[in-house]
Amino acid sequence: MAGQTNTKQPEPVTSEIELVERVFWQIALADSDEMFESVLHRLLTPVLLKADSKDHLIERKVREIIKHVVERLKSLTNVELPMEALFQQCQDLNTASPTLVYDVELIKLGFLRLKPKIQAEVLPEILKCLPRVSSLQQACLLRLFVLGLSEIKYEQFVNKRKEWFGLEALDISVQSVLLEFLFDYLLLPYSKITLPPPQGSQTPAPVEGEPSEPPQLIVPPPGLNFNSVARVTGGHQLEPALVEKKKLEILKLLTSELFKEKDIILHLVVVMGDTRQSVVDFAEDKLKLFGASFDWNSKSLMSRLCNLFLGMQQGQAARPQTAPQGKVFSRPPVSLALKLKLVPVLMKSVVAANMFPSSVNIIFECLFGESTNGRLRLRGLELMHHVILKANQSIVVKISPLLLNTLNRLLLPEEEDQKLRELAYVGIGQLSIRCPQVFKKDVNLVVKMFKSLQEESNDVGLAIQECLSMMSQAYMDLEGLSAVTLEALILEEIENEYAKARLAAIHYASTVFPFDHVASRYVCLLACGDE
Repeated sequence: MAGQTNTKQPEPVTSEIELVERVFWQIALADSDEMFESVLHRLLTPVLLKADSKDHLIERKVREIIKHVVERLKSLTNVELPMEALFQQCQDLNTASPTLVYDVELIKLGFLRLKPKIQAEVLPEILKCLPRVSSLQQACLLRLFVLGLSEIKYEQFVNKRKEWFGLEALDISVQSVLLEFLFDYLLLPYSKITLPPPQGSQTPAPVEGEPSEPPQLIVPPPGLNFNSVARVTGGHQLEPALVEKKKLEILKLLTSELFKEKDIILHLVVVMGDTRQSVVDFAEDKLKLFGASFDWNSKSLMSRLCNLFLGMQQGQAARPQTAPQGKVFSRPPVSLALKLKLVPVLMKSVVAANMFPSSVNIIFECLFGESTNGRLRLRGLELMHHVILKANQSIVVKISPLLLNTLNRLLLPEEEDQKLRELAYVGIGQLSIRCPQVFKKDVNLVVKMFKSLQEESNDVGLAIQECLSMMSQAYMDLEGLSAVTLEALILEEIENEYAKARLAAIHYASTVFPFDHVASRYVCLLACGDE
């Protein structure tokens, strides 16, 4: 009995091999396009289920069938694959991983054969497949999704639109995968992207006697890494016109009320730094619509913006200002054009002002970064003003010595940018209001300001006057040598031929010293007879 049982066990496996073999020959012997398409529609998806067979002969035969079908389809452009059956099988929870790999490969082949209008109609089916497949296969499906956006017709009513896409039925993690993919696509540059060779590939050895060329430095595009570029492009070079067209289609999708504002606002912000005006104009119009009522005090949003500006280092949350040279970024900083757009957005948020040390790192990157320019330096000083005025008192007190040293550095003679100097003087005045204890220790800063009044241009002189006016509150109730120094200063400056210096001396005499202070009252009397 036992021997008979053992002889019957191989029979089901043998019959499965015969069935798979029969399918192979039916596909191989289909001698017309119509017959080949008919056989594929009947037998392709059932035979794919055998891809997870534990018998290696069956698995190998299925692989042989897929290879034959793919090779044959290259020359048969009119044959369509059973897309509905492939989508259903890919979405089935019982489908094994090996089968899913073949499903995605065939969905890609079949999708590219569909007319653009039909491609747009099956986009919801692509989204339904995302939860079932790996990240590599998700990228493949999402590239098809972006490809099919060109002919999509949006329903007039939002509820019908949402129902057709089926986004609400998807898991939040799947929606985030879609949004992250679209975000990376919007960051794509229009220039050629050079990807590094695959790991394990060997470079050709130099010919003997010829000088060897140094290895070419390959850097990823701003804001992206090589993995994200390969994920979005599939390793192919995309035409600039196609990238621009797809960015506009993605923006139209994102702003069609299918997503929450908080989930797409970052996409609109990063597009503001795009180099194509059509894309920038679209984003600006939508930001005016959304941004007016949007609450910018989102910690997660501001954190993403800071990471975009500074770049992400491997194993770190954000790049520190004092990062050593040669540090490897998991994502490099974004382009200079986008940095100029990010700073005003950060200045809309009180949360951003309190994000220490990221806010300080961004200020230093704007002022002293390797890739900065005049406009970004001005933006950096404006952001410093925002931090001084809006950050919590504990944070401002902690960073006030650093900020004061930075502002004084910008006032050195070699700094020739007049607008930058104006903002630096105003920043000193604002800092004196928030942290008067830092200024009270050093009266020489007031002496320096009075001297600068006579040396700077008229526009900068007005900024110095404003700065001196704000600083006066920090020097009230002075005692000892500091009070004597300031008293001597205003007695000297009231005799100054420069009118702005005399005006500042009067302000200090009437503000800093008490009403019964003799020297300050004398300064006020002298001012009464001023011409």
